[in-house]
Amino acid sequence: MKILQIIKENTRRKLVDWSRKKLSLNTVIDQLFLDLQIQQLLPNNIEALDLFARNGLWLSKDYENKVNYLELCEIDKFYHNWSKKAIKANSYNLGDSIKMLSQNQLKKEKYNFILSDNFSGKFGPYTEHFEVFDYVFKYIDNGIIAFNVVPNTITRVKYYPENETDYNDWLVKRSQFYNLNKNEVENIGIKKLGQIYENIITNKGYSVKYFNHLVRNDVVTLFYFVIEKAS
Repeated sequence: MKILQIIKENTRRKLVDWSRKKLSLNTVIDQLFLDLQIQQLLPNNIEALDLFARNGLWLSKDYENKVNYLELCEIDKFYHNWSKKAIKANSYNLGDSIKMLSQNQLKKEKYNFILSDNFSGKFGPYTEHFEVFDYVFKYIDNGIIAFNVVPNTITRVKYYPENETDYNDWLVKRSQFYNLNKNEVENIGIKKLGQIYENIITNKGYSVKYFNHLVRNDVVTLFYFVIEKAS
C-alpha cells in the first residue's frame, strides 16, 4: 500500500516540479518564500526544521534549495527512509517529533524557520499542532514559524469522517487550545484565528512582525508568522 502511495506521490511531485520550472507554478511554499522575500523578512541564513516531513515529497521538496540547513523529522520508518532518497537534507530524524521537541533530541539548539505540516485532526495521542506549541518556542528566537490550521472541522470531517467520541474529544481539545466555548470551535474565521495565534505567540514572549496565510485546500490553511523574541 505504501509503495503504491509513494509511486503516486512521486509522479505528482515530478509533475509539480516540471510545472514549477516550465509554467512558473508557485506552490504554497513557493508563495510563502516569495511573500517573505518581498517583505524583506527572510533570514539571510535559513536554518530550517521540518517537524512532520513524511517522505519529503509534499512540502520539504519545495524549499530544500531555498535554505542553508534542513532537518527533517518523521515517525514512520518507511517514509523516513524514502525521504533520504527524495530530499537533500542535512539531517533525517526518525521518531516522534513531539518527543524530539520535548526531550531535546534535535540536532540544533535553535532554528529560524520551523514548519509543522501537521495532521488536520487527531493523530494518535496528539491533536493538530497543539502539542507542538508546548515546546517549539524554545527552539526559535527570531524567525518564521509555519503550521497547518483547520478553520472548519465540519468541512474536514466530510473528507475524513470521525466517530462521535473522537470528534467530541477533538472539539474539547480545540476549545482548550483556543480558549473558546466548545460550540464556537467548529468554524473559526481566519481573522479571529490570526488574532488568537498572535495572542498565544505574544504570551510566549515574542512580538509578531508579520502574519499571513495561504489556503492549501478545502480543509487546511497554512499560517505563518515572523516572530521576534522579546529582549
